Amino acid sequence: MTATPGRHLGAERVGDDRGARPRWLHRAIPPGDYGAFVVDRMSDEQMARLTHGEYLGAMVDYRRQFPDLPNITRVLERVPGGALRLWMTDGPQEVAMMAGLARGHTGRVLVTGLGMGIVQQRLLARSEVTGVTTVEAHPDVPLLHQGAAWFADPRHEVLAADADEVLPELVAAGGYDGYLLDHWDSVGDHLEDKVAFLRLLDDHGQRHRRVSMWGFWWEVERTSESDDPDTATLLAEIRRCEGCGVILARAGDPPDAFSVPAAVDGSGCVPCAGRAA
Repeated sequence: MTATPGRHLGAERVGDDRGARPRWLHRAIPPGDYGAFVVDRMSDEQMARLTHGEYLGAMVDYRRQFPDLPNITRVLERVPGGALRLWMTDGPQEVAMMAGLARGHTGRVLVTGLGMGIVQQRLLARSEVTGVTTVEAHPDVPLLHQGAAWFADPRHEVLAADADEVLPELVAAGGYDGYLLDHWDSVGDHLEDKVAFLRLLDDHGQRHRRVSMWGFWWEVERTSESDDPDTATLLAEIRRCEGCGVILARAGDPPDAFSVPAAVDGSGCVPCAGRAA
């Protein structure tokens, strides 16, 4: 049967004898060992213990709303000493936000950060996008995508470099119609760098070009513009800093949640409070 756009941003509905089931539009990375990274799927027991908002990629009723999607994929990074730390997931909220980042882009798009390749796949699915250049500094991240059809798409190229070092030169060259910046470790980090990038575009007469940045308030707003009730449910409890719009951590959130601590007065995040002091 023909697949139709799903209610959940980043998924599609596939008809079968049960009616319709959701399927991710992105290719989930197969479990395995990838050098500095290990990929697995969360177990049913782990999924059952998830709380709403946990590491910005989970929801308490994931299995009820998405019974036919695979369990959440986790990418774990090896750190000194041999331990593993959670690096990235493809839970429904994170997928929705990645899909929101890719919306509206046309022509040649520069992306910083390869990650799980979700934004690249969404960009390449757009007929209006003619090319995607990804800047990635970690040599093992491309291993996650070897053999994937989208990764070998002739419209996609990977530039092995540090994004912060090469962005000024790439912007000055003026070869891109849009920018999607996703190379920061966590939501809320490097706010000054994000503002500096917008000033860089101003300096080169490119402020009119489309810019999407992971963790900036308008990226969340674009996601919430969807008429998707699942996405609305996921975003309903998100609370953002009044100053910069990043997502604030809540009491009980795990220490590796993709959020930033709230200031003492609760009105904003700790970084914003420090800048205002």
